[in-house]
Amino acid sequence: MFSHQICIIVILLCKFVFCQLFTVPVEIINVESRIVFKIAAIIYKVLTTGQPNYLRELLNYYTPHRTLLSANQQLLEQPCVSTEFGKRSSSYLAPKIWNNNLPLEIRLSSTYYTFKIRLKRFLFT
Repeated sequence: MFSHQICIIVILLCKFVFCQLFTVPVEIINVESRIVFKIAAIIYKVLTTGQPNYLRELLNYYTPHRTLLSANQQLLEQPCVSTEFGKRSSSYLAPKIWNNNLPLEIRLSSTYYTFKIRLKRFLFT
């Protein structure tokens, strides 16, 4: 939605400024994908290194009480939030992105380099 509004503004500007050739940078259009990429990269670093501690304390692996198929998928616990403001917090948003947006293949990456490559391929293609 945000990128759509920017494109409309650019089209209106081009109409009034009489520009002959104006292209919208790809960076503006893929804002949501870039945000997901940055948050997922931070989550991966925190989970693999355990640093910084204040972020590591917010992220806990989900351990079911019974034997379930989801037990070995490296899911994160997602806290219950009742307000819209709470849904913007990192303790809620980080597990949501990690659990819902990323496939298991990306979450199980052995190194940060392979994680970044797989994540870029998944988000930007």
